[in-house]
Parts: sequence; structure tokens; C-alpha cells
Amino acid sequence: MIITFADTKRCECYKNFLEEPENRSYQKKFCKFYPIEIKSQAVRVHNRLKEVNNIGEYNALYKSNNCFEKVVGQSKNENLAIKVRINDAYRKFVNPMLITKNEDNLDTDEFILVKNCDNQFNQINKIHVFDINKHDYSILRK
Repeated sequence: MIITFADTKRCECYKNFLEEPENRSYQKKFCKFYPIEIKSQAVRVHNRLKEVNNIGEYNALYKSNNCFEKVVGQSKNENLAIKVRINDAYRKFVNPMLITKNEDNLDTDEFILVKNCDNQFNQINKIHVFDINKHDYSILRK
């Protein structure tokens, strides 16, 4: 699966740590934003995501409390937001994207609107991480 991250300090720090978890500098920066307890779980979830082709496959393989779920309470014209648990407290919020071919046979990414979502998790092969936090759903209301 393809994973992109929002252009924020928190997401950049999270991404850098996941790509090089042994890098001491990235570990220090990670611990400025997130508790040390989620380091191993964050890496585990990220590695699992890289191993699968789509969200449906991830949910089928890892039938635990960290499956992807839709975030409840979104308006129908918003980009769909889904979440996955890092641990009991922290959630990774993502916008799922579909990669399709355009008229020139080139790959294009498109966000899925809530009104167009019919649980096509098996088709979602790219996600855009826009926040990682502790149960703060207010980020969806911005």
C-alpha cells in the first residue's frame, strides 16, 4: 500500500521515525510529540500497512482492535476519513484514496467523498495520513 503524510511537523516527525526507527535523532523528535509507549506499536502497524495491497486485505489479515474503521459523523461532501488504532489511546487518521487510470492511461489519485463511499476497502490502495492523536476528533471539523 502507498502511504503519504500531511505536511505538518507532527506527521513529518512520525513519518521520519517510521522510516528509520533506529535513528536516535528521529526517536527524540518522535518522543516530543508522542508518548514513548506507542513507538513499537506505531512501527508494527506501519510495517503491516506496507505489506498489504489495500485496506480490505489489512482488515482481513489483522482482525484485531486495530482494523480500519470509518470515522462517524462526517458530512456527505467531505473527504472520507478513516482511522486505525495505534494502541488503546492513539489513533492514526487517514484519507483513503483510489488510484485510477485517466484518459492518458496515467495513474491519478482521488480522495473518496463520504457520499460516494460504499465500503470499497478492497479498492483503497493509497492512504494519506493527516493526523495521529489521542482521541481528538476535533481535527475533522477544521
